[in-house]
Amino acid sequence: MKLYIIPLLLRLFARLPLPLCHALGALAGRLLYLCRGRERRVTERNLALCYPQLSDQKRQQLARRSLIETAKWAFEVGAVWFRGARWRQRRIVEFRNLNWFTQAAADKERGLLLLMPHYGNWELAGMWAAEQAPATCIYRTPRRAALDPLVRRARLAAPQSTLVPATARGVLAVLRALKRGEMTIILPDQVPPGEGGVHAEFFGVPAYTQTLVHSLIQKTRPQVLLIYARRIGARFELGFMRPEEGIYSTDAQESARAMNRTIEKLCALDPAQYQWEYKRFKHQADGRDYYE
Repeated sequence: MKLYIIPLLLRLFARLPLPLCHALGALAGRLLYLCRGRERRVTERNLALCYPQLSDQKRQQLARRSLIETAKWAFEVGAVWFRGARWRQRRIVEFRNLNWFTQAAADKERGLLLLMPHYGNWELAGMWAAEQAPATCIYRTPRRAALDPLVRRARLAAPQSTLVPATARGVLAVLRALKRGEMTIILPDQVPPGEGGVHAEFFGVPAYTQTLVHSLIQKTRPQVLLIYARRIGARFELGFMRPEEGIYSTDAQESARAMNRTIEKLCALDPAQYQWEYKRFKHQADGRDYYE
């Protein structure tokens, strides 16, 4: 049933005006908060770890806002996927540091590595970038397998986008793209499988962090930027940030720490728009489970 219902709902939401999608998302986010389910528990735990200086009341307010922003993403992503490049372009009302991207994308001597954290509407950010220049993106199958054909079809709508699997073959394709002076887009804040990471601090808490970015930097010396699409009312600010210099370190742990500190700076723009519902601090080195 999910194979039919979820795509149907996404296409239905895609036809609605964006302010209405956001109103529905705000309602759904409030219900998630009131229901005290998994999403709220994980969000509150993450916020307690990352913002211990906030009072309980402030953290609860932030958790509620975070669930609302995440629900808005769920209601608007259908439009981002299916309404086309023109629609996406019209929803971007402000660009920040766009010249950094245009200069890097035009430099064919070095590849461009775009880091795209789970912030704001990362789908919009990634699709916009893939419409500007050829992009090779590592693709991990969604937890809900029913969504896989839909997500692949949506992301491949960007004419210059290539999806490769999260395997050794996919990493090789990314390396070749960077060596050709092309662009690759990576989600840097997913917990990596197996031995593909190091424990590096994120908001002062050890987080199992992928080392793929470090490996790509060491092997191809690309230009590195962070991309985001921040929600501003019913529109978006699309911006770029330069990572901390430590990301270029030959030491994998220092590189991962610098990457995480850069994501912290992005979160500071509006902490509620980061996806706190994800178990970022699972797989602790001492076996601790923060989410029990």
